[in-house]
Amino acid sequence: MTAMLVFRNGDGEYAVPVEHCREVRPAAEITPLPTLEDDVAGVLAWHGLALSVVAPLGLGGGHVIVLDTGAEPFALLVDTVVGVEHLDADLGGGGEVMASRETAAGSATLWSAALRRRPGARCSSSSTRPRSSAACAGEHGAPGMSDQLVLVADDSHVVRVMLRRQLEAQGLRVEEAADGHQAVRGCRVLRPDVVLLDVEMPGLDGRTVLRIIREDPEMREIPVVFLTAHTDTEDVVAGLDLGAHDYLSKPFESRELFARVSAALRIKALQDELRARNAELETVTRTDALTGIYNRRHLEERLQGVLSSARRHHEPAAVLMIDVDHFKSINDGLGHAGGDAVLREVAERLRHRVRLEDVVGRWGGEEFLVLSAIADADAAAVLAERLRAAIADEPFEIEGAGTIRVTVSIGCAAGAGDAEALVREADAALYEAKALGRNRFIVAVASPALRDC
Repeated sequence: MTAMLVFRNGDGEYAVPVEHCREVRPAAEITPLPTLEDDVAGVLAWHGLALSVVAPLGLGGGHVIVLDTGAEPFALLVDTVVGVEHLDADLGGGGEVMASRETAAGSATLWSAALRRRPGARCSSSSTRPRSSAACAGEHGAPGMSDQLVLVADDSHVVRVMLRRQLEAQGLRVEEAADGHQAVRGCRVLRPDVVLLDVEMPGLDGRTVLRIIREDPEMREIPVVFLTAHTDTEDVVAGLDLGAHDYLSKPFESRELFARVSAALRIKALQDELRARNAELETVTRTDALTGIYNRRHLEERLQGVLSSARRHHEPAAVLMIDVDHFKSINDGLGHAGGDAVLREVAERLRHRVRLEDVVGRWGGEEFLVLSAIADADAAAVLAERLRAAIADEPFEIEGAGTIRVTVSIGCAAGAGDAEALVREADAALYEAKALGRNRFIVAVASPALRDC
C-alpha cells in the first residue's frame, strides 16, 4: 500500500491503507438493505456494477468512496472524506496530502486490522460547513503559507479537495463551501481575497451568489472567478455582465488555475491598497495634526448630523465651547513648543473625560469644542464641570519647563435648532465665563432658535 485514506465518522477520524480511489458519490445513491448484514449498508450502482457498500462503523454517513483493490471494486460509507496521505514506507508513515481522483483505496480484508483511529488527527472537513485551512496549516499547509485567502465554492467534494491541494501547494490559504448558501455566508464572515465559484450548485446557483455579493457594499469588491463546464459565449458574457472577474472552464489545468487566481489576487491587492490610502487620506482631512483629535471640518459635519437626529427624536443636544485661559502668556513663557505641548495635553484630558458617543475636536487656536448628543442644559453643566476640573485639578508636566497650572473657561448651549445659532450661543457663554474671572463654565439660556426639539 502506498497511501493512507483518511475519513471522518462521527467524532473520530480513521485511516486505512490504500492503492486507488475511483470516485466519491453521495450516500443518497445507495439502495439500502432491509438490515445491516456483515457491515454491508446497501448496494451502489456504479458503471454497470452493483457494488456492496461497506459500513464498518455503522449506517451513518454522507459519502460513498468507490475503492478498487485491483480485483473486485467495492464501496465504503463514511461521513466525510478528509484526504489521502502518501506513506514513506509502512502503515505508520505520513507525508503530502493528496486530493485528486488518482488517490486512494484499500482492501476489504484489511478493515479489521487497519481501520483504526488516526493518531494525533486534528483536521477534518465537512460537507455541511467550510473547512478551516488555518486549523490544518500545521499538518498539511504548504511552507510559506500566505495571508491571502481563497474561498472554493463547489458542490463536488472531489473538485473542492483537488482545488485545495493545488492552491495550498502555491502557498495560499483555502476555505471551502459546499453550496450557494455556504458561499454567501463564507464571503460575509471570512472576507476572502478571491472566490472560486461553481456556476451550478444546489440551493443558490453561482449567478445568484454573485448577484448577492455584488449588491452587498461589504462584499462587492471581492473578485469572483466562475467555475463551469459551459464556456459558450452567452454564458461567459452573462457572468461577466453580473460582475464576475474571470471564468475557469472544467476540467482545468493547474497552471491556468493559478494564473487566473493570481490575476484576481493582484486586483484585490490593488483594491485593498487604494481603500487603505483613501481611508488614510480621509483620516488626515478630519484630524487636527497637532492634537490628534477631530478638526473643525469634522466637527461641523457631525454637528449637523447630531442636531438632525435630535430633532427627529425630540431630544436636545449640547455644544461646549472650551478656551484655554491666558494661552498667550503660556506661549510667551514656554515658547511655541511648550504651548503646543499644553494644547496636546488639554486635548488628551478632554478626550478621556467624555462619553464614547460624545465628539471632541479642536475648533481653532486654543479653542476646543465638545458635541454631546441627547444632553439638555443640566447634563451640559455636569459635563462642563467635569471637563473644567480635569484640566484645573492636576498640574501639567511640560518637558523642559517643569510643572505649570492650566485652566479653561467653558460656554455651554443646548437645543436642537440651527447649528450656527447653537455655536454662537455657546461662544457667547464662553466669553461671559471669561469676563467673570475664567476657570468656570456658563450655560446659555435657551433662545427660540435653540429650542426646536
